[in-house]
Order: sequence, then C-alpha cells, then structure tokens
Amino acid sequence: MGETMINRQGFVILNLPDFQSFPTLFGLSVPHFVVFLAADFTGVEPVTIADLGARLVRHGCVYFCIWGQDCERAHDIIDESCIAIEPVIMTTWHSDESLDQALWLFAFNAYPDETYMNAATGKVAICIGNNRWYRSIQDRLLNLEKLDYDVTNGA
Repeated sequence: MGETMINRQGFVILNLPDFQSFPTLFGLSVPHFVVFLAADFTGVEPVTIADLGARLVRHGCVYFCIWGQDCERAHDIIDESCIAIEPVIMTTWHSDESLDQALWLFAFNAYPDETYMNAATGKVAICIGNNRWYRSIQDRLLNLEKLDYDVTNGA
C-alpha cells in the first residue's frame, strides 16, 4: 500500500505508489483535515482523480492543496466534484510554486471555511508515485522552523 508516518508535529504523511493505493480504512482522530496532494497528474484519468478527491472528502478533507505536474487540471477536477458541498471545500493548486513554497502554504496558511475552523485540526500530506518528493515532504514537515525560514527568506 505504501508508507505512512505521523511526525512529531502531528502531520500524517502518506507515500502511495499510485492513485488506487489510498487506504480504504483511513481514520484520523479529528473530524476534518487539510490535505497536501503531490503527484504527477499528467495522463491520469479524470475519474481516478475525482475518485481520490471524493474518498478524501468522505473521510473529512475540507481543504485541498494540490501540487505537481498538471496540478491545475487535478484541482479543477476535484473542485468540480466538490462544488455542491456546503460548507465549501477549499481547493488550491500550486503549479507556479516550488515544493517548499506549496508545503509552506499547506503548513502555515491553509485555512478551511470558517464552519470547519475548530474541527479541521488535522494535516495530511499525500505523495503519489515519487519517493524523492516524499522524502522532501517528510524532511520539510519535520522541521517547520527551517521550512518557514527558507521560504520567507527566499532560500
């Protein structure tokens, strides 16, 4: 299925080999959470992306930060599938940002709709099909002070 870790800052980090490997039983101790989704979405069928987004929403995702090749298309697919949900599910894409910049937004600035504010305390980073990105995500989310310093100081 891949690899899962929970770091000392409380981030759940999943490393999945492909889009179909998202765990069927996925539970957090919080009712709602924010997701950072990193993948190469190029050539991935829209139904596959929409299915992953729908499964995450069913588990409590209320905000998607999407990064990687063709992430704007993935964003549009997930956003379209969430359009009728109230309160709103937030979705952002980060095609013009580095991995560090997108992770910084996820870690420090991804605020869901105010209806979810008190309940959306979980943060889940999911990396699909790229072990190098996964290791970078792990490293950066383990040291938030360094991530913050590097991004805000242009390092």
